[in-house]
Amino acid sequence: MQNNHKNILFSVLLTAFTLGLYGCSCSQASKDTHELSPGLYLSELSVDEGDSDVKTVTMQVFLQRDNEDTVAVDWSVSAIDPTGRIATKLAVVDDSTNSEYDVLAENGTLTFLPDSSDIQTIELTIVGDTFYEHDESFLVQLSNATSGANIVEGSVEAVIKNNDPLPVVSMSAEDSELNEEFFKTGATPIASTPVTISLSEVSRVDTIVRFGGSVEPSSPNAVNVMTKFGETAAYRVDYLLMNGEDVIPQTVDVTIPAGASELVLNLDVVDDGIQEKKEQFFLGMTVVSDGFLDTTKDELEFFINDNDSVAVFSVPLNDSGLLQELSSLSSTASQLEVDAKLGRDSQGLAKSVYGEGRAAFDYTRIDANGAEIDPNNPDNADLIVLNTSTSPFTVPWSCVKDNVSGLVWEVKTRGNQGLRSETRDFYWYDPNNETNGGITGSKGASDCSGENSCNTSYYVADMNRLKLCGMTGWRLPTIEELRSLTDYGVVTPDDSLDITENERYLAYDTDFFIGDVLATRFVWSSTTDAGSPSRARALRFHLSVGLREESRLKDSDSLAAIRLVNDSLIRSDLNP
Repeated sequence: MQNNHKNILFSVLLTAFTLGLYGCSCSQASKDTHELSPGLYLSELSVDEGDSDVKTVTMQVFLQRDNEDTVAVDWSVSAIDPTGRIATKLAVVDDSTNSEYDVLAENGTLTFLPDSSDIQTIELTIVGDTFYEHDESFLVQLSNATSGANIVEGSVEAVIKNNDPLPVVSMSAEDSELNEEFFKTGATPIASTPVTISLSEVSRVDTIVRFGGSVEPSSPNAVNVMTKFGETAAYRVDYLLMNGEDVIPQTVDVTIPAGASELVLNLDVVDDGIQEKKEQFFLGMTVVSDGFLDTTKDELEFFINDNDSVAVFSVPLNDSGLLQELSSLSSTASQLEVDAKLGRDSQGLAKSVYGEGRAAFDYTRIDANGAEIDPNNPDNADLIVLNTSTSPFTVPWSCVKDNVSGLVWEVKTRGNQGLRSETRDFYWYDPNNETNGGITGSKGASDCSGENSCNTSYYVADMNRLKLCGMTGWRLPTIEELRSLTDYGVVTPDDSLDITENERYLAYDTDFFIGDVLATRFVWSSTTDAGSPSRARALRFHLSVGLREESRLKDSDSLAAIRLVNDSLIRSDLNP
């Protein structure tokens, strides 16, 4: 009869506790004690966190007796081993010296005397806060029961339920009107603006947002959609969103880390060296997890003003490099125009040059920071020769300036050495309707790093972002600009063969362009053909045998090499 009274009492107490009669906003499951086996039972616990106050909550331990012995049992509060735990947020269990703990690490002993209640209470200290976080779990355990008592249910994952609202997520930018700005080492471009993703309250959980440019609100970023302002700017080609040094893909999840109130990204404008209309685009954001989107501040409108308004007219191009009259080599060659008596080539090796070069070519090496390397300065002796002690050997200069035309050319790196490697190929791609001749082309990979085959426009954007040779304004050359590098007077790199009517080779000055393997492959130009809407012009600098065409139309979804050009120094001279 005595045990029946205790069973009834335990059920009543637990039910009352569940209903909050003991002043706790928590719940504990009552048990039908008629079905319990002899031993110790620990109740479950789920409690609201509360705000910044410290409060005491209780858990119940029930002893189902089979004798009248005194029973003692230890209890403890501890953190849960995170091994293998993915979905559950674990509470911080620590002592009171840790200001960010969720539940105090406590322990004690409960004693059940023969004539006392078979229900004992464990008091736990819970610390509330005003930060949004996931529900948290911690472990309460019974151990070391005496008098042979069995611990039947002695390990419980208690839950602290979050009661704070989701943080509100919004987006802002310092400027909406942006300008393409030519950058040269020593100058400070105004070609970017901070974009800030803000939380209304600091959160204890990572907040994840997703970015994607758009032409109209809530629509994907289209390519070359005309707006009342001009062209729609293309992501990765006209502008980039940066997280530190990392380029953010067009659609990507970005994390505002727990404990932070904001994340500042940078919107960079690409100075592409191309004349174009004013461009417009939208930057849109959605919340993926653990945030509430402010729909009045989830999209920003931007405009890009072009800086290439000064046209470059009558830029002189190089001569052919032929110093010997063809009529002296062949009777049929006399029908051809005698190039050696015309233009700069007629001056032969006695021409006046600013730098160096074969025949009438006039080049200057430029280092990675944009400084010209004076070949007459003894201190530069090691900078104008190749370092052949490494494999593949390194090139001390990164660009070459053509002193005749004023154009600056990219120099490839030897072997498989990063982004500018001579071994890399690209798809032809131009999303700008003003310049692509009706061909958008093929995108390929979105990331140009590693061994990915991306496209010409993405590579151009990367070189402008990285400020190759200390400047922006890099672009794909026209077919005529590319052809201006061709030295028709060179038949092999060492000039060991005579020029004959049936054996000619295209080449360029390998003392400056290091004889890389671009000589054996086609190289893309920006020139398109109205009669072939899916093709662009490419040039091959080296022909193996016979009089073959030096350029051809290639499908934009085929691969070819690339060598960039920059006319920004000419433009800056025209616009000081």
